[in-house]
Amino acid sequence: MINALYEETKQLHDLVTGSDPEGEADREAYLERVNKHLTRRDSLLAEVPSSGTFTAEEQKLGDEMTKMNQVIDACMENVLERWKKDVQQLKAKKQSNKLYQNPYAEPASDGVFFDQKN
Repeated sequence: MINALYEETKQLHDLVTGSDPEGEADREAYLERVNKHLTRRDSLLAEVPSSGTFTAEEQKLGDEMTKMNQVIDACMENVLERWKKDVQQLKAKKQSNKLYQNPYAEPASDGVFFDQKN
């Protein structure tokens, strides 16, 4: 059971540390593969006894899985930040295009003079 969990974690680690998806279709496929591995790993984790004695080999595999999990978390955070940045750039580009297509849609704030009488 620990060996299967280790193999699933290793596959997820290899996927996450590999090349980044470029296009939208690649991102969707990448996300599906990551979710598939996470789901399998979660089900395997549920089967592992929370307390009990583990052999020395299982302890070693557990330590390696902990290290791989830290790398997986860091890589997933990096991917999330890059995707957020891409979405923000896309929104800014969309807003810029709207303004370019119809520059008079919003009232201009420059050249406004307010006269106050006291």
